[in-house]
Amino acid sequence: MTEDNLEADDSLLTVVGIRIKRIRVETGFSQQEFAKAAGMSNNYAWRVEAGRQNMSLKTLSRIAIALNISMADLLDGIDSDPATIGTRPYNRKKSC
Repeated sequence: MTEDNLEADDSLLTVVGIRIKRIRVETGFSQQEFAKAAGMSNNYAWRVEAGRQNMSLKTLSRIAIALNISMADLLDGIDSDPATIGTRPYNRKKSC
């Protein structure tokens, strides 16, 4: 699966994970080297790339630094429409 042929129901984590893996491979990092550079375990790195690990902003920042890119570059072009990223929109509860 690549970023270009994702289905509409693929989750945000999957889209970001695919992007991270593509950039990691392009930069020549092994997954183990990437994990070490980003300060995470090999298993955590695998889970991130597989779209199975939710990440904090701090972790996303460490990943961007390890890949020598900005967080904006890492997320560039990723749709924020809940209908296309597998999340549900936030609905504020009305107070009485």
